[in-house]
Amino acid sequence: ISLRGEDSKGYISSILSQVSSGAEGDSGGITIATDSLSLLDGAVIDASTLGKGDAGAIDITATDSISLSGEDSEGFVTAIVSEVKPGAVGNAGGITLEVGTLPLPVGALIGASTFGEGNAGAINIRAANSVFLSGESSPSQDFISAIVSTVESTAVGSSGGINLETANLSLSYSAQISASTFGEGDAGVVQIRATDSISLSGLDRDGFGSAIVSQVSLGAVGSSGGITIDTPRLSLTDGGVIDASTEGTGDAGTVQVWATDSISLSGEDRNGFSSGIFSQVYLEAVGSAGGITIDTANLSLTEGALITASTEGTGDA
Repeated sequence: ISLRGEDSKGYISSILSQVSSGAEGDSGGITIATDSLSLLDGAVIDASTLGKGDAGAIDITATDSISLSGEDSEGFVTAIVSEVKPGAVGNAGGITLEVGTLPLPVGALIGASTFGEGNAGAINIRAANSVFLSGESSPSQDFISAIVSTVESTAVGSSGGINLETANLSLSYSAQISASTFGEGDAGVVQIRATDSISLSGLDRDGFGSAIVSQVSLGAVGSSGGITIDTPRLSLTDGGVIDASTEGTGDAGTVQVWATDSISLSGEDRNGFSSGIFSQVYLEAVGSAGGITIDTANLSLTEGALITASTEGTGDA
């Protein structure tokens, strides 16, 4: 299955199951089974609610690969999304992907988030071989490649978090996996299990590194679920971070890392931010950070890398 490009009026290639603006009722979601699925040049698969009602889940099985790449003429990136849109009242069903390989280059997005009044479902990804996120879109929009489950600043509701299982996970050039809250509601847990390795490396055009985050952002009211990592080998370089922190009103969950072989943290990004594992209560935040638990055979920190549990606000680290 291949979706690509747009017509002369700018309408992009898409598969949609939506509750439209002004509508009342539920949509049934999207189910796809194929050998391979390719979305290019701004194509989207979207099961969302813009009205009053619930949007169904996205469920995709691809025995070979699911690939997302490119952007449309307006600079909007290729995406698979399940969302409660701004002004909507209802829940979105989330995203489940069963796949061999999942590449997300140049700003591609997998997102289950709420911008309205309602809950966004979880993102569940099982990739037998690998998941890799790399790079960003053109400077006109500046999207980074990402897997996100968020409560946005306009939202009242919760997001379901991210559960990812694969052999190899790679984030590069400022790619991000995030379950965070910017609005009023809780963000779910980030759970990642990679049977071979996890690596975060490389800088975007602004000099920032890649990240796995679970945060209560500035102005948000709610809690984030924390981060759990289980892999033989974990490598963070070029300012790559794993961060469960609070800048708003609410608690950030615990960072738990199990690496049977090794954990290696090294270097910083071009803006001076060190590679590291963080659990922090920032200045003016009200809430607690869950702390950090690490279990590994070999731990290496070089070139200013950090492991930090700290508080500058009102609450415990």
